[in-house]
Amino acid sequence: MAWSNPILLGATIPEEMPPQSSYSVRVEVQQQDAPDPWASNHNCTKGTMITGWETPVKLVVDGVEMDRDQTCLGSSGDKGTVRVTIPGLSPGTHDIKLQALSVGGSAYDTADPDPEINDTITAEITVSEDAEDPSLDRDGDLIERLIEMLGGSKRSLLMAGAIAFAVFMVI
Repeated sequence: MAWSNPILLGATIPEEMPPQSSYSVRVEVQQQDAPDPWASNHNCTKGTMITGWETPVKLVVDGVEMDRDQTCLGSSGDKGTVRVTIPGLSPGTHDIKLQALSVGGSAYDTADPDPEINDTITAEITVSEDAEDPSLDRDGDLIERLIEMLGGSKRSLLMAGAIAFAVFMVI
């Protein structure tokens, strides 16, 4: 029976937030040394082609699952991004866990095995009336989101900027 092997590379979990304010957390996940997902219950497909493993990530707040998102990751080293939302919380301190789930099993099994926690990021959020709202844009957030929407990296944006600068200097 084959299982995926995802790890969490990082996440943008705020340290504080105001009460009843939700926040979208961007989570980067990577597949590590996973076998081919062929004949697994939890593979991703495009048409009839198997393209990789389903890779779920869940958000747990104070021991209760609050949100879940998934991406499709292929071979070892493949990376992806998911977003989960921290809901509005009551004042106080709250324990946050992001968990990458390993999925597997065989399409020929009579029972579908439950996903297993493969990696966890933990944090604590303080919720108070005077906390800064993390959902408000800070310097660079808008640029990072635009790069993400365009499917590029910061490095490719820097290269494009350097080329544009060089062309401008020649003219």
